[in-house]
Amino acid sequence: MATLKYPEIIDGSSDYIKFKFFEYKAPYDGGFITGAASGPLYNRSAIEANLTPANLDEIVITMPNDIGSSITGNWGDRSFGGLTAAALGAVGGVTKLDNLTSNLGKFSIDAVKAAGTGAVEDILKTITNKISSTPGLGSNLQLNDYLGLVSGYITNPNTELLYQGTQLRNHGYTFKMIAQTETEAKAIDKIATIFKQAAAPKGNTAKFLNQDIRNFIGIPNVCRVSFHQGKDSTKEHMYLPRFKTSAITSVSVDYITEGQYMTFEDGRPIGLGLQVNFRELKLLFADEIGQGKNDFR
Repeated sequence: MATLKYPEIIDGSSDYIKFKFFEYKAPYDGGFITGAASGPLYNRSAIEANLTPANLDEIVITMPNDIGSSITGNWGDRSFGGLTAAALGAVGGVTKLDNLTSNLGKFSIDAVKAAGTGAVEDILKTITNKISSTPGLGSNLQLNDYLGLVSGYITNPNTELLYQGTQLRNHGYTFKMIAQTETEAKAIDKIATIFKQAAAPKGNTAKFLNQDIRNFIGIPNVCRVSFHQGKDSTKEHMYLPRFKTSAITSVSVDYITEGQYMTFEDGRPIGLGLQVNFRELKLLFADEIGQGKNDFR
């Protein structure tokens, strides 16, 4: 496939961003995924070498003004009673699997002692529920409301911040492309068209178990985004983000240039604004992050 460029001529000193398009690869098409969470089998559907190039030109554009990378972890607080805390301690103290049963047995015998006020807390909850459900005494008060009213104390919530997982990384870029020539205007228009084509689902007939199936649509193409230094364009930039192959989540095109409608004689806009957003196909793990040529950043 050819390479579309904006501007039309990018000299050897210019850094640039490159977009290469591939056919979507079903992650379980190769069978079960085993091994480490961040192993090669997990990433096989997002590694460029394993993907089939799409029938779309690759795109090269000088660096955008919005280059960034972020990692977002999902943390949430959880609260639990004293007896639960004691049970967790019994399980957490196990160093061998065959000790688990004995530890839990010991916990069941020493529950009240190990939990301390946890047992009292459970008794108070039972009393509170009885009061709330008794005709004439019922109210919307909770356990801590009753305790505060009669003793000036509330139960210890045993709140811990727990890790719930991480999010796939998002990245996006905004370009304002103004044509200096009609040839460059054609290239700009084609760049926008290719991004739209890559982001849209496919309507060709699907095959499953060697049967043609017409009531399905094909998954859109995916994209590998990379940054390059002009003086050594064969290598990716070592100090800018490096993303895994990504899905195109949105493409937005603005055909009004500098607040005005302007076209060439054939009606082609002299420029356009292009915004493209992506999301990585696979999670990023700590052991994949680094400064090596194959590391992600």
